[in-house]
Amino acid sequence: MFKKGKERKAKGKIGISTDGRLSRRPAKSRLNVSLSFAFCFLPFALRSFFFSSRIKGSILLESIISMIIVMTCFGAGITIYANVMQTDNNRLRLRAQLVVEETAIRTKTEKRFLNETIDAEPLRIVKIISPYEKAPDVQQMLIEAFDAEGKKLATHYELIAP
Repeated sequence: MFKKGKERKAKGKIGISTDGRLSRRPAKSRLNVSLSFAFCFLPFALRSFFFSSRIKGSILLESIISMIIVMTCFGAGITIYANVMQTDNNRLRLRAQLVVEETAIRTKTEKRFLNETIDAEPLRIVKIISPYEKAPDVQQMLIEAFDAEGKKLATHYELIAP
């Protein structure tokens, strides 16, 4: 009745495929239908961008400007993070503890058993040497570190025998 390879439509929504069988779908493939549907609804700018042979200058300029904005925001974020980490109280306490320990070691190696106040830039180190009450020839060394506001950050206490 029908020759193979030709497409004909019967009554209603029933169609005849290219190989001669009855089918509820028309002879177009699914891919062909979906592509034609997609291209009908894509805006003209997107179609011309994706399927043109060259990139327009305005798109390149917009890309460069957006990259500059992103890098500026990233740089500002890193700067804020670094400032927050530098003002952290734990970092200052760690530095104070290290300076106090270094002062104790230097006092013992140089045998400089005197009461002193040392100004390290953000810290003030107070060293107090006094005789130990329970043993007459033993001295006690107390080293304390204070910040600029006078808050105690670190303490080192040690007994020193001659």
